Amino acid sequence: MIRAFSEAGFFIFSKHEHQLISRVLRQSNLHHVLRVNVLDPKRGLFIVEIDPRAYVMKCHDKCIVMDVLDHQCYIECKESSKLSILKEVILKLSKENSGDSRILWV
Repeated sequence: MIRAFSEAGFFIFSKHEHQLISRVLRQSNLHHVLRVNVLDPKRGLFIVEIDPRAYVMKCHDKCIVMDVLDHQCYIECKESSKLSILKEVILKLSKENSGDSRILWV
């Protein structure tokens, strides 16, 4: 999971791992910045990715306060916020990995 987030920014897993992944997200307090979505219901695949709700309003407010109403302000804020969240995810998952969570390195 850590490697997938480091390389791609998301993690794909099967329905058999859903309960474990959900538990890891809750325990590491990442459930508010990551979301789990069904990727392929026929094959039972899910994806964990950064939830845009974690930064959309922050970026909107930042650009409004700065009195900058163009797309560039929002895009720059969005990219820096996603990178910041991704670093937070990797850091928290790395800390969680000190226990017995082999799934984190998949």
